[in-house]
Amino acid sequence: MILPLTNGQEGGRPIGLGRFIRLFLGGELDAPELDPGTLAIVGMVRADRRHGAPQRDIWARYRDFLFVAWGQELVERWREQGREIPDDPLEYEQLEQIARARIPQRLSRMRVASFYRYFRNLRTLGWVEPTYQEEGSLLGGEPDGRVRIIAGQTLLPIPQPRRYYRLTRRGLEVPVEDGWRNPLLLLYPERGLDYYRETARQARERRGVLPRRERLPKASE
Repeated sequence: MILPLTNGQEGGRPIGLGRFIRLFLGGELDAPELDPGTLAIVGMVRADRRHGAPQRDIWARYRDFLFVAWGQELVERWREQGREIPDDPLEYEQLEQIARARIPQRLSRMRVASFYRYFRNLRTLGWVEPTYQEEGSLLGGEPDGRVRIIAGQTLLPIPQPRRYYRLTRRGLEVPVEDGWRNPLLLLYPERGLDYYRETARQARERRGVLPRRERLPKASE
């Protein structure tokens, strides 16, 4: 099964970030937006709704999911362009690996800073909350690291521990197909959907970047 590309509301990605967070933290990996084959390749496991997951893990799962899904999309585009696609599962998997190696970085990446900013908006809406479960990070962050104010200066321990977040009751009540598709519309309703579409279009023009699907390599490249 190949995930269909969505419209411009989610930037042409197989699934938008907001809906992915909602489904992942909600433990709803059987949703139609999440292809089982893609989930298996990524190695994604169902998150515990009570304990949640660290932000970094959510970001990594979304990044990997996009990468694999775009590789599958590229293979299907090669089929449409007349390239012979093997029926043998092992050979098909090898072709997918070749396709993923040719995916432009800007197509599948999700900058962690952008993710944290997006996640902060979800906290502002009251859709996610910290569980106050923490664990040490690979960079040396220790649990219970807190902001301290000494002599009028705010000191933030660096690096930070891994902090877990889960969905709130309010977040669970928001329909996946409604608010989670574009939570910024609820946070800043005065801007409207056209504002975000135009902002994204102008950013692409400044960088000279084509829409995501048009940047997929062709079979002859």
